[in-house]
Amino acid sequence: MKFVTFKEQLSQDTEKVFMNGDEFAALHTLNLKFVECVVMATDKDTDAQLQSKKGVVTSYKSIMIQTSLLNAGIPQPNDDLELDGLLFKVSASSEMEGMTFIDVTRPVGKFNKEIVIQKLTSVKVNGFLKETWIDDYACKAYIRHMNADDVLKRGTVVNNSTIFVKIPYREGITSKMKLIYKGVAYDITSVDNNEEDNVFMDLICEVSQ
Repeated sequence: MKFVTFKEQLSQDTEKVFMNGDEFAALHTLNLKFVECVVMATDKDTDAQLQSKKGVVTSYKSIMIQTSLLNAGIPQPNDDLELDGLLFKVSASSEMEGMTFIDVTRPVGKFNKEIVIQKLTSVKVNGFLKETWIDDYACKAYIRHMNADDVLKRGTVVNNSTIFVKIPYREGITSKMKLIYKGVAYDITSVDNNEEDNVFMDLICEVSQ
């Protein structure tokens, strides 16, 4: 019986599974060339902390590709790399057993939109309790209108009134609250504490009816 090393098994599994288009790999453009590779979104705690301090939202992705498909050689840190029509900056790269792993980053926006989160509270009016929306939290957020790509990534039904909002983490925000942006009230339909790391929160919001 032939003994197979861990590296040999990893190489075999990578070629048979990860780079199989029916499994994980998919067709992407890499430096304007169509290739099959694995593209994964990543968001490390340390990177997220830097994003919060600098007020900039950055997209982090990891690419796994067969080295033989890289005609121009393995990209090096600080090199520019085109991925699916978007320009990224290479932050790290390595090669093992015929596979190349590339980490890339791209700034996508800033925390520069003023928003207010409101909660429903009972207050006394003329001696009677009345439910009313009051301001609970205000901050700067990154906001963009959601599109068809978000449907594929998140399984979310979107329309022209659906927005994606990223804010610094704050305990207690739930889908029972409302978000006010540019004087318009939005229902918070989804709250996601990224990786449970208490750094950022992603909110999906729709205009209140």
